[in-house]
Amino acid sequence: MKLIKLAAVLGTLCLFSACSSHGSSKPIQTTNEIPLPGVGSKLAYTGPQGIFDVPNSTFEPLITILDNGEVYGMDLINNRVAGFFHGTVSANGTTLSSSDLTEYNAYDGGYVQAASLAATYTAPSLKVSLTFPFGTFSSSASEQKNFIKDDKQTIYSTPIATARFAGNYEGELSSVGTEMKLYSKTGAFAISTDGKFTASAGDCDFAGTLAPHGDKGVFDITANVSGATCTLIGQMQGLMTPVSLETKTTLGFQLLATDAKKSAMLFVTKS
Repeated sequence: MKLIKLAAVLGTLCLFSACSSHGSSKPIQTTNEIPLPGVGSKLAYTGPQGIFDVPNSTFEPLITILDNGEVYGMDLINNRVAGFFHGTVSANGTTLSSSDLTEYNAYDGGYVQAASLAATYTAPSLKVSLTFPFGTFSSSASEQKNFIKDDKQTIYSTPIATARFAGNYEGELSSVGTEMKLYSKTGAFAISTDGKFTASAGDCDFAGTLAPHGDKGVFDITANVSGATCTLIGQMQGLMTPVSLETKTTLGFQLLATDAKKSAMLFVTKS
């Protein structure tokens, strides 16, 4: 099993030009009611589903919208995680909106903040605006994320066997919560053919399972985190989204504690 670099994710990177004005060395408690993992929209969701790359001039959000209206997102810079968000979305015709997003920032010491999303879907394209306390960022995707560039086979709509991901990975782990600072350590990560995965970082040990989200190409994940002094100890759950299946497999694991006050994001590439 190879070691992965669970570094202080983007600790020296400024995600935004004015990061010193909104960043903090201490976690900030959002006033939002934080959406719980695995719980979708309170109303029946009838809007679009899928994985959408929506890069803007500052960063590259990757948004996954599930069949229950649950939304998971990763903020990427140069294929590294700068933050991640979770919430629910509602649909009214071609218009989507979310006012309960919670973003877990993995830079400037790490902190949690409220966010919102507004989007328009005209198949197969999605136009999105993400709003944070420090600004609004708009972008669009002409289509869903595909297995291969310019291919029309979308990752989201294609069932994938867990054995497809078996092996050792290298990458990064970042963790932040409303009552904890950014946590990052070096450790090891592996996935077995039956979808079970393990990770060890500092005093935190992860033991979890991948399960296909229905007939989709994304995976529901559960994990138990242990360790005598681990700040993440307990049950976590969330979503694994395949980020790339070309050349080398890259995966994004977004885990939240059952009360959503603690988070763990693993962004890994197959060795």
